[in-house]
Amino acid sequence: MFIKTKIPPDYNDPDDTGVFTGTEFRYFDLSEVENEEDYLTRMHRDGWKLTKVGSFGYYQFESCEPEDVVYRMDFNPDASADRENYLRMYEDYGWECAVRVDDTFYFRKTADTAAPESTEIFSDSESRLAMMNAILRKQLGFAIYATVSSTLVVFLMAFQSSPDHFLYIPGLTLCGILLLNFYALLLRRIIGFRRFRKKYSIRKVG
Repeated sequence: MFIKTKIPPDYNDPDDTGVFTGTEFRYFDLSEVENEEDYLTRMHRDGWKLTKVGSFGYYQFESCEPEDVVYRMDFNPDASADRENYLRMYEDYGWECAVRVDDTFYFRKTADTAAPESTEIFSDSESRLAMMNAILRKQLGFAIYATVSSTLVVFLMAFQSSPDHFLYIPGLTLCGILLLNFYALLLRRIIGFRRFRKKYSIRKVG
């Protein structure tokens, strides 16, 4: 779903065309970094540049001239300590920081067909794997904690609530559905990380 809204044109707009913004909802798991990068790259080439990334798959774009621009993501919890030098390092190589969400940075850069390696922010597979391991350490532990906690809540409801209460069956059913979703998300995340690690381990060996 892509919802476009129009912003009143500013005073520097001689054609009085206005600026358009677009909002789209897409879900990418933490292990699907490359899919998210490809999605943002395609949007920019279609004339929509990224301006904001919100929670639960919320992306905001602004209309622009279609350009051959690539997007890359970097997860760096240590960047806050010296953010200025961190961003300057990327700027020196032609990267623009489009959006920052907590410890995740979204960079973009004009594609160079003559030197495709210049559109990669990681010089080797080990660096890419190091980023994913950092994400894994921070996020996977929380996902496991949430799943285990939800499981305990469901069992407590099942054994301590009164089966005669009119909300017993609906409440237990709802909690069970939520619990299954937690397990499905956790499984998807684990499989995704394993697939990512295998892919870049093969590249490393190659």
